[in-house]
Amino acid sequence: MLYSKDIPSGSIFKFQFSTNSSAGVSKSKKKVLDPEGPFLQRWNKIFVISCIVAVSVDPLFFYIPVIDGDNNCLYLHKKLEIAASVLRFFTDIFYLVHIVFQFRTGFIAPSSRVFGRGVLVKDLSAIAKRYLSSYFLIDILAVFPLPQILGAFWYFLSIEREGTCWRKACAQPDCKIDSLICGQQNNQKNSFLGVACPISPKNGTIFDLGIYLQALQNVVRSKKFLEKFFYCFWWGLQNLR
Repeated sequence: MLYSKDIPSGSIFKFQFSTNSSAGVSKSKKKVLDPEGPFLQRWNKIFVISCIVAVSVDPLFFYIPVIDGDNNCLYLHKKLEIAASVLRFFTDIFYLVHIVFQFRTGFIAPSSRVFGRGVLVKDLSAIAKRYLSSYFLIDILAVFPLPQILGAFWYFLSIEREGTCWRKACAQPDCKIDSLICGQQNNQKNSFLGVACPISPKNGTIFDLGIYLQALQNVVRSKKFLEKFFYCFWWGLQNLR
């Protein structure tokens, strides 16, 4: 066995031992992120901005369906569909990176806080266990495009309400249900839907459109996104008051 007293002063063996030890410590530190370190502090600011963008993007999905008022059929706004999907894809990337960082971020052991700053836990299994039992499910759910604005709900449900009336009116044998989707080659004229589902003027005795009548009269047939967005936003503010 080789003892330290047997190694000559300044020996290369002592130098290599010291270098390898410091490298091992450095490598170990890189595995776990300090929650109070400058890197995570900067990342958290970027992540908050990405969350704000995601909240703004989510309602766009509810404005994709549009009603063709001339042919009484439903179609999807392709440009808005592509734009919303691309923007949401990039915000999801930030959230997935955030989840990865959570599995690599150390935490201060509660039992050690009485001794000042506390001891930073660097055990990856303990970090993963703590994250999975706390915010992991919330972070996963946040990745999906959940609705955020009341006006977007109102717009989407307005189209659904008129669609319900259309399907009810198309229950007769000579009506083809696929004619309610624009672009279907069935040569069916849907002019009868204007009578079966009256919007302007309304007729609640035939079919009650409820709170969705205002949207059906003003915005669901518009191809201008900003017009629809601000009108529904204004409606949402009114109802929140």
